[in-house]
This record gives sequence, C-alpha cells and structure tokens, in this order.
Amino acid sequence: MSPRTKEQYSKIRETSRKHIAEVALQLFAKYGYHATSVSQIAAKAKISKGLLYNYFKSKDDLLKSIIENGLNEIMMMTEQMKGGKNAKEKLSLLIKLSVEHLKKYTAFWDLFISLLLQPDVQKKTGAIFIQYRNEAVNLMAELFRQMDSENPDMDAFSLGTQLDGLGLNYVAAPDKFPIDKMKDYLIEKYCK
Repeated sequence: MSPRTKEQYSKIRETSRKHIAEVALQLFAKYGYHATSVSQIAAKAKISKGLLYNYFKSKDDLLKSIIENGLNEIMMMTEQMKGGKNAKEKLSLLIKLSVEHLKKYTAFWDLFISLLLQPDVQKKTGAIFIQYRNEAVNLMAELFRQMDSENPDMDAFSLGTQLDGLGLNYVAAPDKFPIDKMKDYLIEKYCK
C-alpha cells in the first residue's frame, strides 16, 4: 500500500472536521452551548479530546466554524438565483430556498436562534451574524429595486424579519407551524 498523498490527508482532515462539527451542532442544539463540554463532543464523535483540539483551537472556534459554515451554505443559495430569471422569480426562489434550508437544517437554526438569545455567546458570534444579515438584506433590497419598490431597503428588512419570525416559530414547533402556507403567503405578498 502506498503512502497517502497530501490531497488524501486534506480530505480526511476535512471529513473529520465536518463530523466533529455535526456532533457539536447536535449537542449544542440539544443541551445548549454552555452545558456542552469539549469532553462530551469528543466522546460522542468517538475521538480523544486532544485530537479534537487538533481540528479546532477551542470550543469557541468550533462554534464559530459551525455558524460560518451554516451561514455560508445559505449564502451559496444565491448561486441558484443566477441566470435569466427576473427579480420576482429570484425573490420567490430565495423564499423557497430559505424555507427548504430551514426544514433540512432545523438543528442548525435551533442552535442559531438560541445563540442569539445569549448575550455572552452573541458577543463571540455577533460579527458573523451581522455580516450575513447585511449580505442578505442587500441582496433582497437589490431585488426590490429591480421590482421598482418605493422603499426597497424597508421591504428587504420587512421580508427578512418575517423570514426570521418564520424560522423562530418553525424551530419552536415544527409539527404545528404551517411553514409551507407561510412560504406561499410570503411569495404571494412580495413576488406577485
């Protein structure tokens, strides 16, 4: 058997980082950031605590990685909006993709919302959230400008706030919240 290449080691490292982050996300979402220890994460990931520190400098570093990856994935949705679509079609697609992401990654959003409500943790992740929020609002405002909105910035903030509320309500009661009806309502309200 030949020795592994740098690319193989890199892929193994990235796979391990993702696994650790997924385990941490589940534990943070279930027990809370402060109540989850690095030892618990390592045990659930079936690695040593020392090896975990080989992948992440600290629990804070792990948390920031989880949030950055989750928000970056959301921003990558904008790639699906490129092409010959008009602004209303793009905004409609943005709403649909946001709801799909929320349904698929509910644990991430559960963690994200809980972190926003913890001032000491918010200090650690606030810059990431503000950057994401600004990018999302700017994207929506540009779409509203293309749709000849009288107040594109406020329309963008309004839709963003409604999507935030939709997320909060869905995470709180996923089986009871009419997420698909709300998605259709927002599309009808903002894109028709």
